[in-house]
Amino acid sequence: MGRALRSPMPGVVRGTVVVFGILAVLFVLAAFLHMLIEDGTLAAGIFFVTLALACAVAAAGLVQRRPWAGHLVIVLAGLLFAASLGVFGAITIVGVGLVVWVLWALNRRESREWLTVRVRRR
Repeated sequence: MGRALRSPMPGVVRGTVVVFGILAVLFVLAAFLHMLIEDGTLAAGIFFVTLALACAVAAAGLVQRRPWAGHLVIVLAGLLFAASLGVFGAITIVGVGLVVWVLWALNRRESREWLTVRVRRR
């Protein structure tokens, strides 16, 4: 087995996994909160559940070294940034920070090398 296959997950990738895991939990909580409110719309609840699933799939894809995971994380960060533009203020700063973090973290050499190594399944 090659040395690259045994290498631990780089810290920046681990940080990205944690961020998207936290986002998934927050979107699940938002969906439940929205379902508890009587005047909440079904579309908003479906939106929150969809984002929770997308964030969870992105985090799991990074952990499993899926080649598409980096692209999904970048798209989700861009989507969340675009959604935050409608609510100017602190949430927009968080959206910008998320996009900057994802682009910086996934474009580092150790992240690219770790994500591009093929893992053999038995």
